[in-house]
This record gives sequence, C-alpha cells and structure tokens, in this order.
Amino acid sequence: MSQKTKILLISVVAILLLLLVAGCTRDPINADGSKGGGSQNGGNLPPTTNLFLYPDSAGLDTMSSVLEIHWWGQDPDGWVVGYWLEWDYFAESVLNDSIWLTSEYETFYLPLDSAFDEFSLTVRAVDNTAIWDYPSDLKVAQALGGEELVTAGIWEFIEYEAFLDVGTDVDAYDSGDSVLWAGNIEGIQTEPGMELMSLGDAEIPLELLAPSSVEGAIDMVGDNLVFRVENTPPDVEFRIESNPNLIAGETYTSFPTRSFFWEATDLDGEATIDSCYYVLDPEEGDTNWIALPGTATSVGLSELEPGNHRFFLKIVDIAGAASATLSFPDTSDRYWAVVAPYGNLLIIDDYSLDANNEHLNLYKSIFDTLEGIDGEYSVWEVGSNLPYAMSDVLATMNYFDEVLWYSYFQLSHYIEAAS
Repeated sequence: MSQKTKILLISVVAILLLLLVAGCTRDPINADGSKGGGSQNGGNLPPTTNLFLYPDSAGLDTMSSVLEIHWWGQDPDGWVVGYWLEWDYFAESVLNDSIWLTSEYETFYLPLDSAFDEFSLTVRAVDNTAIWDYPSDLKVAQALGGEELVTAGIWEFIEYEAFLDVGTDVDAYDSGDSVLWAGNIEGIQTEPGMELMSLGDAEIPLELLAPSSVEGAIDMVGDNLVFRVENTPPDVEFRIESNPNLIAGETYTSFPTRSFFWEATDLDGEATIDSCYYVLDPEEGDTNWIALPGTATSVGLSELEPGNHRFFLKIVDIAGAASATLSFPDTSDRYWAVVAPYGNLLIIDDYSLDANNEHLNLYKSIFDTLEGIDGEYSVWEVGSNLPYAMSDVLATMNYFDEVLWYSYFQLSHYIEAAS
C-alpha cells in the first residue's frame, strides 16, 4: 500500500469517527423535559442543596426547640443566590408556606407544645437564573390636603420605582443600587432586613426580596432533615438583690406589703413560658396556687396577715413542664415575719452603724413618754438597703400619719427613697 493510500485511509477513518461522535452527542435533558442549555429557556441545570446541624447538636437523639441550622447550595452552570425554606408545621400555622433567605444559616424557635415532637425542614437552593420582575410604576397613596380630606378618604397616588438602597448614597438612588423591575439582577440579593427604598422622598413599605419567578432555577427536590425535639423545663430565679440577705439567727420583718421579683428563662425560648404560679404559706399537698401570665416578672402582696410567712414561686411552660420551686426564705426552717402597723408614728432607723441601737433607744425613750404618743408607734429598721420596690417603701410609710427618719448623713437612704 502506497504512502498516499495510507494517508487517505486514515483521513476517511478520522472523518467517520467524528461523524460517529457527533451522532452520539445529544442535548442535555432539563428538569422540565426540554433539551438544550446555556440559558433559562434553553436548559438551565438546577442547583443542589445540602443541610447540616450546628456541630454542638449533631448526633444527639433529641435536642431543644432552639436550633441553629446551616445549609449550602451548589450550581453546575451558575451560582446560588438564595434559598426557599419550609417547615412541615407551616401548613397548620398562620405563616407563609415558605421563607426566602439569602443567608446560609439561621436560628429557629420551633413551636413545641408537648413533651416531645418531630419537625421536618426542607431547603431548596435557587440559582442565578431566577427572575426579579417587580412593577415599575408602584403607586403609593398619601393624604391630599388637611385632616378633613383624609377623613373623607380623598387621596392622591404618587408613582415611585422601588430600588434596594445598597449603593454609596444613602436614601438616594445611585449606580450601586438595584431597581427591582430590572429583571434578572443577582445584585439585589443581600442579607434579610435591608429596606427597600423608592425613587423620591418616601420609603416604599416592601419587604420581599424573593424572586418573582424561580421556574427552572430551583432545586425541586432540595434537602430535608427531621429533628426530634424534646421539651426543656423552664428555670426561674429571684431577681438579684430583690430579697434581703438573711443572717443566720435573724428574722426578716416587714409591714403588710411585700413585693417579689423574678427572672424566668427557657432554652426553648421565652415565648414558651405559659404561666407563673405563686402561693403563700401552702399546706402540704396544697394546689391552690395563684396563676399569673407567663410574661409576669413580679407580684405585689398587700394586706398580709401579721405572723410568719413563706412565699413560693414556680414557672410552667406550654408543654406543662415546671421549673424547680423557689421560696423566700429559701429553707424550710426559716420564715419572714409580718408585723401590723402600731400607732400613727413610724420611726425609721436608717443608722446601720448604730450596732447597739443607742440612737434608736434614745428616740424610743422620748416617744414612750411624749404626751399624745405614749409609746404607740412602730419602728422600721432599714438595715443596709431599702426594699427593692419603691412601691413597698411608699406603702409602708402610708400606713402612718407621721414619719421620723433618722440616719448618719453619709449613709442615708432618704434621698434614694425620695427619688
């Protein structure tokens, strides 16, 4: 075979191979069944989505109803611009069917109302072929004329074009901003919470940053996780310094008005705290606890009977779980004593340096023999601090017609009480 014949044969074989490869090459099949590629209409490849938990909670059989969840997306022929999120409980709630986010993590407070429940989350990535096509002639109604015309319903409509104010000039349109009717603009994607502005003097009350169309641009399958959530009981503590520091062997006393303050928390979110319950001097097995709203943080007790008392408090969440019970005083062999007002005069001993009560005894000796008083008076030893609630201070003084308040001038609580 001649060299010329060999070259011709190789050329024919090469041409046949090229024809074979061309015959085997097909257009890619898109999600909607069409063929082609390179544009949204011509066959965009949708993105894929992945979910994962915050590391501290991964691998647990159950978790609290406050979850930090992360996700990410990948796109083979473009880039991911946002995500649609959907919880299975949305169908029974007043929320939208899904949430649009451009961030890749969020903390969720799940509406747990039982000791245990399961929640399912689906996330779907959206790529850059999504469309943002908002109206270019937004009409905003504003009052025309005075108050009488507003009452009559007379308005004028002013046209604005909405844009996202992410450029260099604040509250003004510039080249860095994105007009929402401009169509496929990936640049308008930003963190949630950005305000949509308008061309003009007013802000347009728009909050949606979601694309108007995600046809062919969304991961139709998405990724899904099921979370096994166990309720966490709430916790409650008396507010710092709202109760006196009791000294062993001493009894705290008050007049018939006393307020209590507390701080309640719940790992499932403070919104899950359903009720606060308190009771005064319960007998064993007593169920006559008094209920307060879950948002309550204090209670004022008045007209208390003279004698020894203990105050009890607990918090209950929407799943019925109760906190540990607090008490004041905090041990079973302690109590606080309520004394009845005696006489029309109150002597307030605000002299903490008078350890032996020399000054108090001096004033008592005077009023024991003073005509018109004849020993009919009450004594209130303030100690190191006034009551936490100023309303308790005022209520105490209002039991009497006259008040004698004495103190060491550099350590007096009088100014504090007067304020």
